[in-house]
Amino acid sequence: SGALYSVFLLRASRLLQEPAPPGLAAWAPVFRGASEAIREFGGAEPGDRTMLDALLPAVAAFEAGVAQRLTTAEILDRVAAEA
Repeated sequence: SGALYSVFLLRASRLLQEPAPPGLAAWAPVFRGASEAIREFGGAEPGDRTMLDALLPAVAAFEAGVAQRLTTAEILDRVAAEA
């Protein structure tokens, strides 16, 4: 899993180099893109019983929380529950 975490962080760092407004809204596409990097590199799909089965629902919860303008604490609670 170490290599996959590395892929996640490398993709996130690349996405964060692009100008974006501060705040949680800027992190939603980073979280999605970094998670997709794991999918691309590892070749797994949802349902394959991999870390993606926890990660992708967490990403969706994060995106939904941002869209609903929830507080950071509320978003993180939902992310943790989905993961």
